[in-house]
Parts: sequence; C-alpha cells; structure tokens
Amino acid sequence: MAGEVDVTGLRAVLEAHPWTDMTTDCSWSSARFKEYGNSGLGAGVGANAPKLTDAEAGDHTAQKYLAGTDGWNPVQ
Repeated sequence: MAGEVDVTGLRAVLEAHPWTDMTTDCSWSSARFKEYGNSGLGAGVGANAPKLTDAEAGDHTAQKYLAGTDGWNPVQ
C-alpha cells in the first residue's frame, strides 16, 4: 500500500547497531547518546543502545534546560 514502510529485517539491524559513528574520528560511544523510554520496533537493545535511568532522565527536562533565571516555565 502507498505510504507503508517495509520494516522486514529492521529489528536485526537495530539490535546490532542502533547507533553509528558519524565519522572515523567521532565515535558514538564517546558521545552522550542514550535512549529513554523507547520501546517497540525502533528501540535499541543491548550494550550498543545505552539507556538513561529514571534518575538520569530527571536531570534532563525542558524546565532545567530552558527556564533560565526569570522563573519562566517552558512547558506551560
């Protein structure tokens, strides 16, 4: 059908390599890439798909990144 994507084999590729190096001198594993709350076919699994814990995720919120010092709540 039009608009459908064939994902046959996608799970195996994502399980093996959910992240990839951008260049030979820029390894994804030395960066800060982690997943949080991902599930389903596109979610990475295993050692090559590091995950944020709930505690770590709590340190990465819109309020903490965008609020500044003026009291603005970026998610209201």
